[in-house]
Amino acid sequence: MKQLDLLALCNNQEQDRLKELLHNRYDTNLIIYNESEQNQFINYLNNNNVDLILIENSIKNKLNILNKYQNKEKYNKTIVVDDYNLLCYKYLDDYLFNIFQSGYNKDLLYISLDTIQKLNHYYNIPLYQQINTILDKTNLPNNKKGYIYIKKAIYELFNNPSLVQNFDRKLYPLLSKTYHKSTYSIERAMRYSINKAMNSNNEYNNKLFSKYITYDKTVPTTQEYILTIVNNLLTEYGKIS
Repeated sequence: MKQLDLLALCNNQEQDRLKELLHNRYDTNLIIYNESEQNQFINYLNNNNVDLILIENSIKNKLNILNKYQNKEKYNKTIVVDDYNLLCYKYLDDYLFNIFQSGYNKDLLYISLDTIQKLNHYYNIPLYQQINTILDKTNLPNNKKGYIYIKKAIYELFNNPSLVQNFDRKLYPLLSKTYHKSTYSIERAMRYSINKAMNSNNEYNNKLFSKYITYDKTVPTTQEYILTIVNNLLTEYGKIS
């Protein structure tokens, strides 16, 4: 397997811990900067290819730092050590590989490194951006967690249509595992966002979801909303006629 280049931005104490954790990890090249070296960190991002980026949760201005590379496809495999609220910014999910809500230990870090090392492709960033465009047209609130869950669900269903037949049994557990939330919380957040979008009296929604809107039903179910968008994308990409 190829050597991984891991670029990290950490405080001094975390730097020592990270170096110790990776001491025997001979397949990982660690490039590390401290908080006072943010400009150097950004400069390295702009001039080098890296496999993973890790930003420790005590670092200030994380969003500004991440915003520096949000449109760079090569930086879409990223470990961010932070709380869940960071994910509410819609663009971040395009680039996140994993998020450790309560910090990380050696096992969690190694599992993530091993998984990324085995990946032989990048996420389809243009597809993610197209999903963003569609969701924005439906007026889905992009500052709510439901937006992130729905976008991820659409992406997974597009790439693995067999999940359609196992929407509740496989898709929800997949989202639950990804975001460390119960399936109930995920479904509720998606339902809330869809209700908000459909109550916006949007002509785009009336046309897109006309099949499911009747005199006594003004909002499609979560599954109907998601699958309508997935089927449109599959048709557009020539995967179904």
